[in-house]
Amino acid sequence: KQWYQRRVRGNDEWCDSTGKKPIPDEGQRGSKDEKTWKIGTLNVHSIMNKTSGVITHLEEKDCDICLIQETFLKQSDTAKIQEIRDYGWNIYSSPRPVRAGGGIGILYRDGVVVKQMQMKRNFKTFQVQEVLIGTGADLTRLCNVYRPPYTGKARFTESSFLEEFAEYLSELAMKTGYPFIMGDFNFQIQDRGNFYAGKLLTLVDSFGYDQLVPAKPTHVRGGTLDLVLCPKERAEKVQPVRIFPEGTTSDHHLVVAHLRLKTTTSDYKTRAHVEMFRDFKAVDAEMFQEYLLEVDWSRLLDETNPEAALDHYTECLESVVRTTVPIKKKKKNKK
Repeated sequence: KQWYQRRVRGNDEWCDSTGKKPIPDEGQRGSKDEKTWKIGTLNVHSIMNKTSGVITHLEEKDCDICLIQETFLKQSDTAKIQEIRDYGWNIYSSPRPVRAGGGIGILYRDGVVVKQMQMKRNFKTFQVQEVLIGTGADLTRLCNVYRPPYTGKARFTESSFLEEFAEYLSELAMKTGYPFIMGDFNFQIQDRGNFYAGKLLTLVDSFGYDQLVPAKPTHVRGGTLDLVLCPKERAEKVQPVRIFPEGTTSDHHLVVAHLRLKTTTSDYKTRAHVEMFRDFKAVDAEMFQEYLLEVDWSRLLDETNPEAALDHYTECLESVVRTTVPIKKKKKNKK
């Protein structure tokens, strides 16, 4: 049977020729042992004060795993880690070893199986984590990278980072599993005239990687700062990569890659402690109307591309719903 991609409420779904039978939620396409993993990257700029918002956003976008940067988590923040678990997620946290702030983590749904890999080397110019997912010939090494910008407290230049990152890519080539690198690199990749962005793209190309994030803003002030790097021979397994400009109070946008991998039932067992949904019965109708009136509809009316107009319309409505419709939680038994 052939499957076709269609747009449903701003999201991509697969369906048969009748358009009435979308592929099961596991995202399977083709062979029975293949699953589409939805893997995100997001600089949360502190998970401490926006846990509920981040988890809700990942649930709404149906993410399985999310590589997060600037968690601001410390080793002693056991209560926050427990709160994340209460939402039905787990976190592999790597706090910044010196100075407050920073830190990286890998969020994954309860039931998703990842194997944490210990890093034998600490780099000066960036933080990195690695986990393994998938199985057999599709074994994949997810790499979470955060390169902080140059500051008075972090005096590491772009040149220093490029030198260290080249060393890391060399070491990565010797490890098991196909590498799949995501994170906040703080390079203006969308600027073709940017010297250091060009050097980074040349570097990753020389190691056989493609950069898959489109040249669109991943930050509220503009710039394609968050990247997805994949071996060229595996790039056909990583489509599409999407940017979601709203959803949390972070200054970065969620970037989600769809990665098709062969898997086994033991790699992904759907179960959750808590089911979260929007309680439309509890919505304040007057507030909902006020927010609708504040939406700038002029862009929608001026848009000539129907698909872009639909995306903008969906984003506007989702923003109003996130702001005005409360979240309700329902406990569920594990399967």
